[in-house]
Amino acid sequence: MEENKEQVEQTYNEQSKKKKKGLLIVIIVILVLCACLGGFLIGKVVYDKKEDKKNNNLNQEDKEEKEKQEKQEIVEEQEDPNAPVEEVRTEDANRIMNQFEKIRISDESLFKKDNFEISEISTKEMLHTAFEQLSFNTCYGSVHDEFIVTINGINEKINKYVKKSITIDQIKEAKGFVGQYSYEVIDNNKIEVSGCYEDNYNNKYTRTTIEKAEKKGNYVYIYQKIAFLRPNDTAELGKQEYHYYKNYNDKNKPTEIVYGGFDMNSVQDPKWNLYNTYKYTFKLIDGTYYFQSLELVK
Repeated sequence: MEENKEQVEQTYNEQSKKKKKGLLIVIIVILVLCACLGGFLIGKVVYDKKEDKKNNNLNQEDKEEKEKQEKQEIVEEQEDPNAPVEEVRTEDANRIMNQFEKIRISDESLFKKDNFEISEISTKEMLHTAFEQLSFNTCYGSVHDEFIVTINGINEKINKYVKKSITIDQIKEAKGFVGQYSYEVIDNNKIEVSGCYEDNYNNKYTRTTIEKAEKKGNYVYIYQKIAFLRPNDTAELGKQEYHYYKNYNDKNKPTEIVYGGFDMNSVQDPKWNLYNTYKYTFKLIDGTYYFQSLELVK
């Protein structure tokens, strides 16, 4: 009996030792895992801090570089006060103005206020500028152009006259018509266009004459008299009446009343001393004078 009791106690003690040993192993494993996890977390925190510091340094460098470039651009944009003023020949001034007239900016945009900056040009006006370079048929005929153009193709045509680009999203927002063109975005890169070229668009309701043109550094300033022309539809039959206005916003007080045929190009010139002078500013960029601004002088 005593012998059996001793065997039971011995078996119990051995089992207890095994359990304690197993529990100790489990505890050690847990401690090792905790140590590894803690080391990983500490390492990650240190790494993240280093990366944040590195990114902050890069961002600061990018910011400083951007500010440096912006300052350089501002310096380049500024006119050299010591540059001599040179007279521009009339034929050269006319050539520059002819290029400006390829930009389809409406009279409403240009003259409603006393000044206009090229940065104010609308998406539709830029689209109109591009479409007219892609057209072959004028609006006097019965055949209209239909073509598909990519966004890069549009911006290439815009940049010929305006140093500014547009996106597909802007075109989607400006849906509808521009001038004599309708258009529709057909995917994220292409636009389908239908319409015709409107000849003599910019000079249709204005008469102009250049007073003088000057060059200073990379800038050319062209001073031009402008008279605003509107047909009077109430004139008697067979005698077309036209009204010249000194200011674009004038509606009821014509500066002059003249007569002509039904073709507006046949209307006689105004008396220029009665009208205002506008100053056009152009900047030489990559060998071409790009329109920058327009302002009323007097």
